Amino acid sequence: MKSLFLVLIISTYLGAWAQTSVPRNGPHLETDLIEKYEKDIEKKKLSAKDVQKRNRRTIKRMQELPLPSKEGGRVSISQNEANEIVQKMRLHPVVGNEALKIYDPEGCIGFCFGRATWAHLELIKRKVNPASTVKAFVVGSMVEGDSIWGWHVSDFVRSDDGEWRALDEATGAVTLQEWLDYWRAQDDSGKVRLYMTDPRKFTAETGAYEDSHMREFYDGYFIDMFQDEGIAAAYMKVQFPSAKPKERQRTDSPGLLCKEIFAN
Repeated sequence: MKSLFLVLIISTYLGAWAQTSVPRNGPHLETDLIEKYEKDIEKKKLSAKDVQKRNRRTIKRMQELPLPSKEGGRVSISQNEANEIVQKMRLHPVVGNEALKIYDPEGCIGFCFGRATWAHLELIKRKVNPASTVKAFVVGSMVEGDSIWGWHVSDFVRSDDGEWRALDEATGAVTLQEWLDYWRAQDDSGKVRLYMTDPRKFTAETGAYEDSHMREFYDGYFIDMFQDEGIAAAYMKVQFPSAKPKERQRTDSPGLLCKEIFAN
C-alpha cells in the first residue's frame, strides 16, 4: 500500500522527457521490435543486402544528428570515460558478468537489457545530456558461444571524437558501426537489423521502464541495482523529470524515494 501511495504521489507530476537523439523516422518507444523485424523481413521480403542497406542508412542518420544544447548537460564524454564505464559494468556486483550466476543461473535471460538500463542511468548520474544517449537494438538470430539470441541491446553515448560509442561489456566502447559488425558476424543470414531508440526503452518487445515490472520480476535484479542511491536518483530523474523537491514529500532524496518504492 505504501509503495502504491508513493507511486501515485510522483506519477501526478510526470512530465515530458527532454528530446532524444533518435532519428525522426526511428521506431517509437512502444514499438515491438521483434514484430517490426518480422514484418520487415517476411512481409517486405527483405534480402540480406536490403537489410544491410537500411542499417547503413540508420548509422548515417545517427552520424548526421546535431549536438544537443549544452544547457541540458554534458554533450559528450571521452573514449577513456566510456572505457571506464564499461569496465565498471563488467565488475559491478549486480550487472557484472559474475553476477549472472546469481540472477540468471540457467543462462536464459542474459540481462543485456539490465546492463543497458544501468549504463543509461550511469550516464544520467554523470550529468550527460539525455539527448546524448540512445539505445541500439540488433534483432536477428545471433549465436554467441553456446547461446542463441533473437535480439541484443546496448546503451550508446556521444563521444568527444564525434562517434556514438557502445557501453557494452561484450564489445567494449566501440563505435556504432563496429558494434553492429560484431553482432552481424554472429548471424550467418546477414539479416541482423539495427534499430535506434529512445534510451528509456526497456526491452525489444516492451516500451519504457515500468516500476512494477522491474520490481516484481527478475529475482530482485533491479531492486538490488537501485541500492546504489546515485543510480536510483538517476532513475527518478528519468521517470519523473518535472517533479520538484517539494512534491517528493516522503523524503528529500529522490534516490532514497526510489529505493523505498522498490523495497515494497
